[in-house]
Amino acid sequence: MQQLLKRIFQESNIPLTPRQFWRYSFYFWGSFALLSYLQIILFDVLIGHDKFYTKNLQWFIRWASWIAVTPYVLYAAHRFRVDYSLPLPKLLQRIGIHLLFLSLIGLTKILLEYLIVEHSYQLETGINLSPERIFIWLFARYDLLIASYILVVLGYNVVVTIYRNQELHQQTLQVQLTNEQLNSQLTQIQLQALQAELANEQLQSQLAQAQLQALRMQLNPHFLFNTHHTIIGLMMQHENRKAIDMVKSLSVLLRTIVDNKDVNFVTLAQEIAFTEQYLHIQQIRFQDRLCVKIALESGSESSLLPQFLLQPLVENAFVHGLEKVSGQIYLTIQSQLQDNQLLIRIEDNGLGFRTKQPNGRSGVGISNTRQRLYQSYGESASLRFEQPMHGGTAVVLTLPFMTETDMITSGILGDTLPI
Repeated sequence: MQQLLKRIFQESNIPLTPRQFWRYSFYFWGSFALLSYLQIILFDVLIGHDKFYTKNLQWFIRWASWIAVTPYVLYAAHRFRVDYSLPLPKLLQRIGIHLLFLSLIGLTKILLEYLIVEHSYQLETGINLSPERIFIWLFARYDLLIASYILVVLGYNVVVTIYRNQELHQQTLQVQLTNEQLNSQLTQIQLQALQAELANEQLQSQLAQAQLQALRMQLNPHFLFNTHHTIIGLMMQHENRKAIDMVKSLSVLLRTIVDNKDVNFVTLAQEIAFTEQYLHIQQIRFQDRLCVKIALESGSESSLLPQFLLQPLVENAFVHGLEKVSGQIYLTIQSQLQDNQLLIRIEDNGLGFRTKQPNGRSGVGISNTRQRLYQSYGESASLRFEQPMHGGTAVVLTLPFMTETDMITSGILGDTLPI
């Protein structure tokens, strides 16, 4: 019985223990039993019937049996719940089941009364109670039986509805709370999107500044003067072909800078091609004294990096180191893939690359390059200087290996440079 009650309350989400149920059931049927007993006493007084102890016994059995059978009535109400949203045939079927069940309960209760009071009634009155009394009592009390049964079923349905409404209310509050949390998260995402957009704008601004700085660096008077002087010297030496080649390379270099001012990222192969235009000018200038070696690891050429990243570093190698060497000068550009990172090494045999200017400030090109790396990759990229044991200077760039697909996925890819 206890397990049956626990199962009913658990499946119905009713926070009630069997002990509480029995207490409430006693109060419920006890109130009806008290009214019924007062009615019997009043009826006997008004009619003048003699008092029989058997009648009191029968009264006790009738109402005590209601307490005993209530769990089974609850089970029937739970198992065959009458819901008016059901199709009519299904609804009529469940009503028929309840009528059959309450008839069976009524018959059982009256049969129990008869078996207990029959002998007591005979001893007290001297009259035998025939078995026909069972059906007489059943039909005489059938309306009260139906009313009591419906009252229990209706009460159960009301309680279930109340707790389900409370549960729905709690779920609604939970959904509202979840929606508020989602809205808060959405707001945070929007803020992050705005921050990302702001960072992208800053990157665009930084790129524009880098392009201007690249123009200043490539068009600085020192470089233009040396190039112009070399062209004149070649023409005076009747090296017209070399002079024309230098003019062409200078034109290609300047056109590339101007035509691709709106480009964000380029492949390593494109950046090397641009840098080679600058190296070609230096190769004509220094002639056989300059030896350039470019060694790119297979697969690294497709990695994307900010444009105009390498040429300023190469030019600094000439300005701060190689131009002061009287003999043979060497410049090596190497790339290597390591742990999903791209390593670019620019090494020369100059007198030593100074990252500080005489006024104590970092070189504009170096500072600009570091800032662009941070804007593009955050802490994932770095630029450092090394002093090889055999002399000279090495600049090492480390940045994430990212293809065009990777950058589209990350949302930081602009156009590519059509060199």
